[in-house]
Amino acid sequence: MLRLDGIVFTIINLIVLYLILRHFLIGPIRNIMQKRDEMLAKQFADAKAKEEQAAEMKTQYEALMHDAKEESNRILENAKARADSEYEKRLDQAKKEADKVVQRANVAASQEKEKMLGDVQSQISALALTAARKVLLDGDTKEQNAAFYREFTKKAGETYDTDIE
Repeated sequence: MLRLDGIVFTIINLIVLYLILRHFLIGPIRNIMQKRDEMLAKQFADAKAKEEQAAEMKTQYEALMHDAKEESNRILENAKARADSEYEKRLDQAKKEADKVVQRANVAASQEKEKMLGDVQSQISALALTAARKVLLDGDTKEQNAAFYREFTKKAGETYDTDIE
């Protein structure tokens, strides 16, 4: 049967075995588990920090892209405005030059017209003087007047036709 000294001895052995196992087995296992927990916590913290850093970098990238897009739009608008300004400037310059050319042509045409009118007037004056001389020298008959009139209109027509061509 069970004896009291055997039970006490078994209890003492169990206590000693527990203390030995606790010291050599459970303690190191707890230390390993604690180090593993610390390592996992550190890895999670590092991952969280890297995630936050990546989110911050993404935000910076998006801001830079937005700024770059605004800058490119601004540059395009400035270039378009300068091109429009240059276009208007050149168009105005071309209009001014065209107006000058038209004005010079009008002046030249007016001068040519005045010259032609002067020539026609001088020719008419010469014809009138010739006619007057003939009338005074030849006498004053109706036949002579009619012949003279025909000759005058004929010469005036030839002169006019020559000036037009």
